[in-house]
Amino acid sequence: MTIRRAFLVPWLFVAAAHAETSSFNRFTDDLSQPLETDATTVMVRGMTHDFAGKLCGRLNNATGEDAQQEVAKWRTRNDAFIRGAASVLNALGDRYLPIGGETAKQGYFQMILQTTTKAANQRVMKQLSGASLDNNVVPPERACYGLARLLHDGIADFKRSPEITHALVPYMQQKGIR
Repeated sequence: MTIRRAFLVPWLFVAAAHAETSSFNRFTDDLSQPLETDATTVMVRGMTHDFAGKLCGRLNNATGEDAQQEVAKWRTRNDAFIRGAASVLNALGDRYLPIGGETAKQGYFQMILQTTTKAANQRVMKQLSGASLDNNVVPPERACYGLARLLHDGIADFKRSPEITHALVPYMQQKGIR
């Protein structure tokens, strides 16, 4: 399950271009666009697994319970990356305070939330044959079994996906996020 980074970037540019003034650039050397992309990618993967775990719970059987347990274990193993991503997004949001106050900061957070939620929902619906938090579709048991195996085997762990955290890992090391 590879997160397609290119999917996130156009959404960020469109929303960011609308929010920015000609003299404002939220990116700096230490808070770069690749770092923001890594952070949003981490958030999308986390949301995707969280949503899928909840949806697999609709099975009301051992497979659904196993998928939910594996999501919880995955989240624990990958907590540092999720905290690192949240730290990046909070720091970028803080960059909006001088140009528009709390309203601008919250606008940035809203943009990120909409972008990541939409991407996660699309991935979940594809993986779970149309099941989403917005409908009552019960996902196929084989899809939930596959999710549980993927997470159990650690294949979706961020430490095994350095291509999507190449900018985030140095940031986490610098900030002491473990």
